[in-house]
Amino acid sequence: MNGTVAVALITSVSTLTAAGLTGVVSAARHRPLPGWTRRLASGDRALLGGVADAARHFHTRLILPDWSEVEATVAADREGHLDALDGGLPAVLGTLEPFVWRDSVLTAPYPVDHDLRLHGRGRHLLGR
Repeated sequence: MNGTVAVALITSVSTLTAAGLTGVVSAARHRPLPGWTRRLASGDRALLGGVADAARHFHTRLILPDWSEVEATVAADREGHLDALDGGLPAVLGTLEPFVWRDSVLTAPYPVDHDLRLHGRGRHLLGR
């Protein structure tokens, strides 16, 4: 992790406000959070520096060694989707496993049977 990412991490955490902590509050409803999270949310610079150091260490030891493989995998996946563009939207949607595109309906595995009717509204599909 380069210095820019560490600075971005420190900046983003230190600019959190009470309104921006909804995710933390939501998580706290499901299980007690460690005591240090309150100090982190309040902008404790020493703790924030420790978190940035830990993120840097994690990135250097676990992500960076395999990053070229990640980039190659993403590039190959992107190429596959770009190649599918020649077949139009149905061909592209057909590449989005585990989704199934059939008869103008995109079906997604979901634990509850539910139909979402777009009525002409668009949707963003986020890949893996």
